[in-house]
Amino acid sequence: MALIQKSLIQTCNLVGKPVIITRVMDSMAVTPRPTRAEATDVANAVLDGADGILLGQETLRGTYPVEVIDMLSSICKMAEKVFDHHYHFDHLMDTAQAVEDWEPPGTTPPGAATPADGSTNDLPGLGGQDAGHTQHDNNHHQSRKQGNGLQRTHSSESYSSLTLAVKAMTRFGPSSRIGLDALNHSDSTQKLYAGSPYLSKLESIASGAVRAADKVKASLIVVYTHTGKTAQLVAKYRPPMPILTLVVPRLVSDSLKWRLEGKHNARQCLLTRGLLPMLATPQPNGDAILEEAIAVAAGMGIVKANDHVVAVQRVHEDFCVKIITIDPRGRGIKPIIFTELQEQARAEAWGASLSFVSRPPVLSP
Repeated sequence: MALIQKSLIQTCNLVGKPVIITRVMDSMAVTPRPTRAEATDVANAVLDGADGILLGQETLRGTYPVEVIDMLSSICKMAEKVFDHHYHFDHLMDTAQAVEDWEPPGTTPPGAATPADGSTNDLPGLGGQDAGHTQHDNNHHQSRKQGNGLQRTHSSESYSSLTLAVKAMTRFGPSSRIGLDALNHSDSTQKLYAGSPYLSKLESIASGAVRAADKVKASLIVVYTHTGKTAQLVAKYRPPMPILTLVVPRLVSDSLKWRLEGKHNARQCLLTRGLLPMLATPQPNGDAILEEAIAVAAGMGIVKANDHVVAVQRVHEDFCVKIITIDPRGRGIKPIIFTELQEQARAEAWGASLSFVSRPPVLSP
């Protein structure tokens, strides 16, 4: 059961779907403290990449509903402090690169033998190997063909590729009734594999924003969105800083009447880990909304004076990533200049070099 849970969480993390777990503290329905196993399960779920925890009888008819919330919140906060954000980001990027380099079904690399019909060993991750450790030499291809009759290794690494994540998710959908061979040769699956690249334009912007925020040590990421998709893609890479999601309502028509959409999308953002949704009033100038968001974040204690903030917004139908700095008052913004980043990097490098210089011994008189 533990392997199934870890595999499902990793599968959803690869495709950017939120994961909600439940039934984690059943004993606290009658006792004021959880068992050690329950506390460990909650921490492991956070470390595995779960987005949220749903409580049931613990708060519905339990004796200690407030204590359950406090205990669960403290365990999740402690687990988030030791979550390896850099490994998660590198793992997603390596997986994306492996999917980009992988040949779709029905194609044969130059100099390689044609695989047998229905063979899935050429898919990254389906042979029990991690996509990042795939080798493209003839001996390796030959050894993989000879291992067709062997049982696949049941480990969490088996779900470390996007292709296997897609296949794992199809087992729970309408495609679960068809076999794996039919899934490999179906038109929709081949279009999925051979179509647009895994790192689309929007996802490239999202990953670039997370990388930029990590490089400049930003305290906050601000994302403009209408549907929440952009913010969810940014949260997929699990940045260590919170993501303030500015949901701008919009008018839509169903040919009968007009309605304002936005509140529902903001509520849905609460399901994704790291997102702080906020409804924003439409403004002709994007900086006005950004300054309002910075003021709200400063009031919540997320940012302070001279902190860096990374903003993802759309300008004339094109996405852009903007790095700004909080002014000395701690309420407004000012654009960050590239020379300031150079000076900051130079100062950090100089400080690191000074830490390695040993101080001369003090001679007693």
